[in-house]
Amino acid sequence: MVSKYFKTIIFIKSILIILLLTLTINAMEIDNSGNIKCNTSDDIQQCIDKGAGKIISFLPGVYEVPMLKVRSDDTTIIIPKGIVFNLKKQDYPKKDGAIIGIYHKHIKFKKEYKEIKNVTIYFDGIIDGRKLFFEKQDISYEGINIKYGNNCKIIGTGTIKDINGDGIDIDASKYLVVRGKSDKERLKLISNNGNGIHFGSPRPIIGSRNNVIMYAYAEDNGYLHKRNGFDLSWPNKDGAIYINCIAKDNRKNWEINGMGGQVLDSQSINTGKVELKDTFGGASKVIINEKDITNQDFVSTKTKILLKNNIKKFLGMQTQEMLEGIKY
Repeated sequence: MVSKYFKTIIFIKSILIILLLTLTINAMEIDNSGNIKCNTSDDIQQCIDKGAGKIISFLPGVYEVPMLKVRSDDTTIIIPKGIVFNLKKQDYPKKDGAIIGIYHKHIKFKKEYKEIKNVTIYFDGIIDGRKLFFEKQDISYEGINIKYGNNCKIIGTGTIKDINGDGIDIDASKYLVVRGKSDKERLKLISNNGNGIHFGSPRPIIGSRNNVIMYAYAEDNGYLHKRNGFDLSWPNKDGAIYINCIAKDNRKNWEINGMGGQVLDSQSINTGKVELKDTFGGASKVIINEKDITNQDFVSTKTKILLKNNIKKFLGMQTQEMLEGIKY
């Protein structure tokens, strides 16, 4: 005869197993099409990996997330209102991370590279980079980084804030759309130590082209790392058109050095905090604060940088290796 004590133990164990199985089943909901719904108890990177090429959505709550990677084409991520992604406090590489990184797992830093295509983020929540913690650790990272993107989108009224780097960093990408919903419902980049939105370049240098930023709002960015609200750096010829964007009280509101960039129907607001005047030397068209101030530089920033590097080379001084092979 099995004693009542052992029967009770067996019963309790059975209940616990059932509860654990139930939690496991409910934790990551996957429908018949492979779309995934995640909650705060899930491994978020696992959710993203399992939802590759599908729709990944999140239930309301505060998520403690590591630096995440979206590695597959045709993936859609939905981050609605009521969602907060806090960057988890742990050790990371000193550079080249992002809370959401959109790029393939293996990138060849040569002339060949693999694009990531048709990734869309519907973003109405909050991404919080907890910059004060990571400043002390000397770890620089981005809020969202798109690298070698093709036809990717970030759409919504969400806020990317307190990043110890750029709010949104775009490298070697084309045909991207980053936008809020309207002039009253903007995508917001707030109090990031780097740029609000930055167009940079990987190594070797490859520029972005034909991208659109619309209904974005950048405030209080760039003070620690000496950056800007919105920019277009020199490698990015015809890199982006900014439409109806507002930069307010950033270290420098606008810096458009990439030739052929445009800034249309946008604003630059300074209530006394801005440290440096806007520069639009690369822009082929600038309408800011309801005025056409187009005044493209006769000599581009790119030409100045290459010329300075070549003079150093001629004089036998140390030069920048990344500039080798780039044509004027």
